[in-house]
Amino acid sequence: MSFKCKGPIGFIPINRRCNLYKLMKYCSAAGSYDEAENLLYELKGRDSSGDGELPERGLAFYRRLLACSDEKLQAGKLPRDEVEAGLREWRAAWPRLSAGGTGTAPSGAESAG
Repeated sequence: MSFKCKGPIGFIPINRRCNLYKLMKYCSAAGSYDEAENLLYELKGRDSSGDGELPERGLAFYRRLLACSDEKLQAGKLPRDEVEAGLREWRAAWPRLSAGGTGTAPSGAESAG
């Protein structure tokens, strides 16, 4: 799978050898929320066990997006209804998030931009 994230230095082709989490953070900070979400799900596909920090990082990502204005979300090509649907899907993938997961971002977690 290949992604392109538009940032301050133009489009960056992303391949499997890159650190996907760092690229997700970059895309999120650059306002490419749709690509950041795509990368989040690529990470999920690689770590479906949910034993690490990924479930909480994903939850924190969606919560930060929900704090953004509708205009900012639209500009990032991820409208609020898609963010809300993504959050529901993310929680459903890891029931522990709904059953007392903290939802706090681990140290160094990405920002929504």
